[in-house]
Amino acid sequence: MDDEELVRRTVRFLLGHQDAADFPDIVEVEDVAAAYPDYLDAVRG
Repeated sequence: MDDEELVRRTVRFLLGHQDAADFPDIVEVEDVAAAYPDYLDAVRG
């Protein structure tokens, strides 16, 4: 998966958990993975 697809999947995942207005200015994949244990499986699937 390329970086652009990872960003798309991450945004879709996060929108399932919070409003876009609550996103930080910079989203770090490592932070998302630490905060949501199901993140990696969700973006891989």
